[in-house]
Amino acid sequence: MGKDRQHCEVLLRVLTLEAGRGLEPPVPLNNATIGGSRVLKVTVVSVNHLPKMDALGSCDPFCRLEFCGQIHKTVVKKGTYDADYNESFQFEVSDAAGAVGSLTMTVLDWDLGSPPDEIGQIVLPGELMGRVVRSEIGWEGEAKLEVYGKKGEAPVVGRDRQRCTATVKVMVLEALSILDPPPPSQPATGARRIQVHSSSFLCPLYSISQFRSIL
Repeated sequence: MGKDRQHCEVLLRVLTLEAGRGLEPPVPLNNATIGGSRVLKVTVVSVNHLPKMDALGSCDPFCRLEFCGQIHKTVVKKGTYDADYNESFQFEVSDAAGAVGSLTMTVLDWDLGSPPDEIGQIVLPGELMGRVVRSEIGWEGEAKLEVYGKKGEAPVVGRDRQRCTATVKVMVLEALSILDPPPPSQPATGARRIQVHSSSFLCPLYSISQFRSIL
């Protein structure tokens, strides 16, 4: 009962969030099957609320990403429960129309002189990843995802008693085109001249003689 002799009221606002929603690509405008090669750029932004892993220390986390038979690893962040990475990796997808499998991100604790200890995993299922790689070139998404234990049964709880999370970005890129001309309709004879145009060319500085020796 308040001072004004009316019942005290509390107004609560509840917001329900869907895990991984930021990695949900839009529905294509048409039903055409999108195929061909693509490149998926995955950025590990950060991992937060990590647990204590060492008796005489804190945690030395790093992440291992596996997708389409390719593996990439971040650097090790020494002595922290909140690791900022901002590291990007590119995964080649040979055919976006085919099955691509799941993307697995494993968070591990680095140990000197012994194999790393697994902290937990994030698994993005193949059905979701298939829709991601088939989305429009340039599409990108970002999500904060919970890290689950080895068997995926329970979320990992950090030293601060909050659930361990990882922030991840993905972006769909166009694969580099390959210089593979179609077969000739008839045998080619005589002298030819090849003219090559380059929009950009990055290499160490060489003298003309050094460059000729490289070629």
